Order: sequence, then structure tokens, then C-alpha cells
Amino acid sequence: MADLFERRGSKYSGRIVPAMLEMSGYNAWFLSAMQPNSPSWRTGRRSLDRRLRPKALIQYQPTIEKKAREFVKRLLVEPDDFVKHIQLLAGGSIMAIAYGQNVQNEDDELLQSARAALNSAAVALMPGGLLINDLPFLRHIPAWVPYLSYRPIARDAYKAGQISLYRPWNTVKDELVKGTAQQSVAREELLEHQPFNPGDEFNIAGAISTMFAETFFLMLALYPDVQARAQAELDAITGGERLPSFTDRPALPYIEAVCKEILRWKVAVPIGVPHATSEDDIFDGYFIPKGTLVIANAWSILHDPVVYPDPEIFNPERFLTDDGQFKDDLGLTVAFGGGKRICPGRFVVEDTLFISTATVLSLCTVGKKGDSKYGPLDRNEHTGSGLACSPQPFLCTIVPRSKKAAEMVMSAAMEASDQ
Repeated sequence: MADLFERRGSKYSGRIVPAMLEMSGYNAWFLSAMQPNSPSWRTGRRSLDRRLRPKALIQYQPTIEKKAREFVKRLLVEPDDFVKHIQLLAGGSIMAIAYGQNVQNEDDELLQSARAALNSAAVALMPGGLLINDLPFLRHIPAWVPYLSYRPIARDAYKAGQISLYRPWNTVKDELVKGTAQQSVAREELLEHQPFNPGDEFNIAGAISTMFAETFFLMLALYPDVQARAQAELDAITGGERLPSFTDRPALPYIEAVCKEILRWKVAVPIGVPHATSEDDIFDGYFIPKGTLVIANAWSILHDPVVYPDPEIFNPERFLTDDGQFKDDLGLTVAFGGGKRICPGRFVVEDTLFISTATVLSLCTVGKKGDSKYGPLDRNEHTGSGLACSPQPFLCTIVPRSKKAAEMVMSAAMEASDQ
């Protein structure tokens, strides 16, 4: 299916906008994700791809490193709240890159609004998730009719979407006038007067990176041998005397492989965002009419035993050559969608995942702390109510690897707060 999207190009870049999204005003909010293939969409998409390509993201790597170090400090102070810290890491990194905003609190209104808007949209996008999407005439039922009217839900979703999209955007506008705007994608767009707002893709990327990070801690609790090998690689580079940085990335092939396996092992968006054919097509003898809903089963693709033997086992060596060098796998892009609609925020996710993984492993040891209330950890299943899913709730131990590591955590956190 991923190959289908890549080879057929624009034929699979259409969108079917669910009735619930139309009621919620999400045609505007999900600007890039839900717009039809049009000149305005192509202009905006090209702009966002240019802002988020790997070379363009180099300028934001110090910010991502800073957020990762703040994250480790929070982990060691409140280890049982690691999911909350993950959410702040993901949301804070996205807000810093997208809008130049330094978010320090997980209860920040912008983060909460973005999460609420994204959750509403994810449910609305799920095929069969809401009756109104199958029976669009229900949108005309008055708001006072119980159970059948979706207007109150749409109104709340619209409010959250408007806050998450326009408030940070307008903040950057005001800061530009005052001369205080920090480096960000929004600032660059406004300076070039592009009529494209990147907020939607960043919110999506933030949610996805949160799910990946939860999977990271589940993996560490279940596979101590992977953790030990990764820490040995880090120690060989840093000597345990400094924190890893993006400049170390070429010398950390096993860490890179661990990150790729996290993307594959428990893919966060198992069926991806629905596509639609923009014209008739024939694929492998099947006739696919224009307007057909097409969904890529990312989970099935990334758990194909022919391509990934023993797919349920976490094995970073899939992405290493015989001599221990990192080898990339283009098939993993299906974790972020496919074709012209692939998420442009994927490189932000990969950068955040890499430096967070390297920083946590260089300073902390993660262990198993009992089993999940849903059963043994090694049987932990992912769950979700929308497009994205995450591990069932579980506990783990998070402790400094040494007294020196604890000192480096505090020192790095203090330096980050002073910047």
C-alpha cells in the first residue's frame, strides 16, 4: 500500500472530508491535511516541506537538545509521571520550532487546546467512528435533540481548534511588530508573507512523537539488553563525561537503529490518515473509481514477516549492516503516511526521538516496575480511540546511572533554564 501511494502520486492525494469535520470548521484548521489538491494546497505544502527538510531543521537542533535535557530532569524528579513529561517534551518542542514559544507547563492552554482539537479530529476521521460521517443529513438535526445532534460536540471542537491554530500564530505576529519574535517556522512564513499556516501539521507531529516516546519506555522496560548495548555505545563516544548532541549522530548507529525500530515496532498511527482517489485507477487488476476511500494499513506493512522476521520482537539489528553500520529503510516512511500527503513534520519527530533517546540512555537506567494493570508488560497491547494509539498504561523505574549522571542532569537543566 505504501508503494501504491508512492508510485501513483497525485491519484492518491485526494481527501474525503467527513461531515463532522465540516461542522467543526476543520476544513480551515486541518489546512494541509484536509485541503483538496489545489494550487493553494500545493503552494502551502511546498512551503512547509522547505521549512521542515533536514537541512532547515539544523537551526532548531539546539532547541531540541535543550528540551530533551529539561525532560530528563523532570523524569528523575517525578519518574512515575513519565507520560506527562513525554507530552510536555513533544508539545514543548513543537511549539518552540513552530512558533518560538517556550512552553514549560504541561497544563499550558495552547497545548491542551491542541490536544483536544487533535483528539476530536482523529475520532472524526476514523471510518465508522461517528454515525454522522455515514449519514451526513444528521448535521441538520437541531441542537436540542439528544444523542442525535452533533452540534455541541462540533462547537467545542471548533473552539479548541481556533485557539490552537490562531492564538500562537497571532502571538508571533505581535512579537514581529515588537521586534521580539524568536526564530520559528511561523516567523519565517510571516516574514515571507506566505498565506500558509503550519499549525495543523505540527500538532499532528507532536501527538505522533508522544506516542513513539511512550513506546520507547515500554521497550526499555522489556529489553534490558538493548538498553545496555545502547548505553555502551554512548559511553564509548562521550566517556560518560558529557551529554550527547546531534554532532555525535554519525557515530551512534545503534541508537539510530533503536529509533527506527521504535517507529516500526509499535507504529503510532496504524492505519494512517484516509486518502481518496482523485481519478479512476487500475492497480494489480483492481479497478479503483475516483473518490474511493483508500487507507494504508501501516501496521500490517511494518509487521510483514517476510520483510521483518519475527515482527513482534524489538530488534534494532534489523537496521544495522553486518559490520554494525546503520542502514536506513525507506519502507518506514509509511509510519508518517505516504505519497504527496506524507506528514512533513516527520523529520521533527525523528530528530526529537533521536536526541531524547540518546540523552535518556546516557543519563538514566529504565527498568521494569511490576506489570501493567492490563496484564504482563510483554503482552502490552496498544490502544486508542482515534487514528493514533499508544501502549496500555504501565509503570517503570527511572534512576540516574551514576552520581556523575545525576550531577550532569541538574547542570544541563540549569544551563537550559538560563538560556
